[in-house]
Amino acid sequence: GIARVDTVPEFLETLKLLSILGAIDHNGVASMSCSGGEAGMMADLIDGLDISFSGLENEHKERIQNTLNEFVEVDNPLDYHTFVWGDRHRTAACFKEMMSGDFAATMLLLDWPKTDQINQQDWDNTFYALCDAARETGKKAIVLASIADCMPKRIIDECQKRGIAPMIGLDTCLKSLHHSYRCGQAFNGDSSTPIEVSIPVSNKTQTKKTLTEFDGKQLLAKYGVSIPEGELVSSIEGALRAAEKL
Repeated sequence: GIARVDTVPEFLETLKLLSILGAIDHNGVASMSCSGGEAGMMADLIDGLDISFSGLENEHKERIQNTLNEFVEVDNPLDYHTFVWGDRHRTAACFKEMMSGDFAATMLLLDWPKTDQINQQDWDNTFYALCDAARETGKKAIVLASIADCMPKRIIDECQKRGIAPMIGLDTCLKSLHHSYRCGQAFNGDSSTPIEVSIPVSNKTQTKKTLTEFDGKQLLAKYGVSIPEGELVSSIEGALRAAEKL
């Protein structure tokens, strides 16, 4: 149940995703955006991860198509174009039909312009359309900005109120979903080896034992976590000998 990440942003976004949505229960996800370029990027970035963009059944495609028009090619990732842009009701209808599929989580790519010179109501309407669809379907939803500057603080606050994950970075979000799925698999699997604790739960009177860093890493290694090679020393001379050997 331990996710290993490569960067600090990946660590923080994974923590955020797990704290808001919990671990996803299977590896099929969905993406929605009003740009074919964004849809293509998402399709490329998911390659090599343990999650996938689930295919759409014909009946599901038809229901989504009925909320748009004949110029939109319905698929997952979904490029819903801008024909319904700014119309909360019509956009929510599209999102609701898309999210009605068997997806563990659905992402909406949405970058607010970081300027006071542009009215942001259309972006807000699209976000609230996602909120409407998530509420009606009961499905897990993510609003995803490509960079932090494109996610207003007020939207983050709204996400926290509504149980929607405000994620930053396309590739980072997909990796976070990958980790969420892997954690979920570990939580639901059978543990062949019981987890060791420093104090038996039934013996609260026993003195607590705090593990040293070396002991802690050895214990993690026992459960399959990759750790750097090391050696415990008690003197400068021992440290020099260990450094040469390692």
